[in-house]
Amino acid sequence: EETEIRYRKYVYDNFLEYPEEKLPRLTEGLDRQGIRTDDIYTCALDIMNFLSERAVYDLDAENNPPESDFVEYFLFDSHVGYCMHFASAGVLAFRYFGMPARYVAGYTVSPSDFSANGDGTYTAVITGRQAHAWSSGFHRLGTGGDDSGGSGFSGG
Repeated sequence: EETEIRYRKYVYDNFLEYPEEKLPRLTEGLDRQGIRTDDIYTCALDIMNFLSERAVYDLDAENNPPESDFVEYFLFDSHVGYCMHFASAGVLAFRYFGMPARYVAGYTVSPSDFSANGDGTYTAVITGRQAHAWSSGFHRLGTGGDDSGGSGFSGG
């Protein structure tokens, strides 16, 4: 229980930063969107809708101009991006609404990427095309107001 309390404090101390003064268009857009913040799941659905209304996924998205904010340019100017754009914007949106979130990067690997080595082990060759990023929102597990179930990050 003490570990859980310390972890929760760490999360709230480190994953809520939102530079409002540097993101005026994002702040205004989130304010006007009517995103529900009753729980993280409803909030996540509304944030996904907010993002999908403003941009399309395209691996050939161009770089943003120098001196422009990465997320604001993506959402309000180019309207084109890939996982890193959507994940960055998602993290900022969660944080704006006071919900801890973090940016996560990794790889997507499916069972078909693996081949048998003949000795009972498997090998997968992973390339940059399998790189992926996502936002991960913190939530308390359990039911209702019961915090006994623990907490953690989830996303995808």
